[in-house]
Amino acid sequence: MSQSAVAGAGAGDLLLLMRHGQHTDGRLTDAALTDTRNVARRLVEWLDGEFRDPHEVVIVATGSPEVMQTAQTVHNECDTALRKLERQRSCKPTSTVNWGGSLADKALAENLKLPHVQDLRVLGAYNPVPSAIKEYRTRLSAAARHGKSFLLVGNDPFVGWLAGGLTGRDTALGRGELLCLRRRPDLRGWRVLWNIAVESPTLADDLREKIKSKMDSAKALGAVVVALLTYLLTRGMTELPSLWTWLAVAALALAAWFYFAALFLYDSLLMPSRFWGNRLRGPEPPEGANCLSSIRRRWGRGPRAVQRPPASTERLLHDAMTHVWIWVFQPATVLVGVGVVLLAVAGATRSPAQPTAPGPAQPTAPSLAQPTAPSLAQPTAPGLLIVLLVTAGLAVFAVLYVLWHRPRLGASD
Repeated sequence: MSQSAVAGAGAGDLLLLMRHGQHTDGRLTDAALTDTRNVARRLVEWLDGEFRDPHEVVIVATGSPEVMQTAQTVHNECDTALRKLERQRSCKPTSTVNWGGSLADKALAENLKLPHVQDLRVLGAYNPVPSAIKEYRTRLSAAARHGKSFLLVGNDPFVGWLAGGLTGRDTALGRGELLCLRRRPDLRGWRVLWNIAVESPTLADDLREKIKSKMDSAKALGAVVVALLTYLLTRGMTELPSLWTWLAVAALALAAWFYFAALFLYDSLLMPSRFWGNRLRGPEPPEGANCLSSIRRRWGRGPRAVQRPPASTERLLHDAMTHVWIWVFQPATVLVGVGVVLLAVAGATRSPAQPTAPGPAQPTAPSLAQPTAPSLAQPTAPGLLIVLLVTAGLAVFAVLYVLWHRPRLGASD
């Protein structure tokens, strides 16, 4: 994302959520403290690089000891990093990170126009009240309109419930992970903009193993569909096929293409991040724009992914894997089901052959040759033209659809 794109957005367009670090009896471990300080420094680096206009981030916490220590550590480290930038440049940074406090303080919550945590039990993991979670999410989203970005530090699954409800999809946060959400242009929801986290060294390998298993599924299912399609085209259509049969063939052909497209898209995710390429193609078009240039850019770049940097490799791999699964692999599976149903309909509506009476064949009088009905073995020129045009249209649609949904990788830092 370009600086102008972020600087032009209102401060209320961003919302930061963070889960506390690893702790023992309410106190963060030494490793968690180190990781939290690293996350805070990355946050200051992002704020300084993206915002040219004054921007304030207010840190608030839900009240438990490990959460309060995480929030205070982030604030102290951000304050130190901002003061260091001020000494280096002899001028104050445009961004500030201020301490808000605990939302268990009713006066503080009312002053910040944020929901007051009246009873942590209704927001906890053991006895949650869905209506309370929904109300908290609604009020927090509304409070983000008041010219400030809030950094809410809390426990899991509370922050996960907030992130999932705001984005409309399951969103998991690891220990010590910071997640940035941006409001959509239609003001009806949020999307994940980036994350900052110190991930486990084995997490990327675990994700790639999961991607390999999805590749095996796509490869096996694609081979089965191609075998069924080959049988239909060589032996299953010896008679004049009905419209249902042609529709079934089209559905199965698209399914096979999507399965193998998913296979190759997943294979691209296995490339080490060290070799992810980057292209300078001008500023990012505004989100929600419907102009022709943004459509061409989408086909050239793929869908919007988490901003990297500062997002982690693991978050980008997970989001790309999920996107391919939802928009390429699952449609292929649906098309297989549609093709099987259409084949069943074609078989049910096929007229049975008329039986012939037993006995010696009766000679027939010679007559002039009569024209016979067209068959698959002797297709007519208009029929061939229609089949070719439909096939070309489906091929163009299938290619453009995959280009529209291919993952966007880049920036290994």
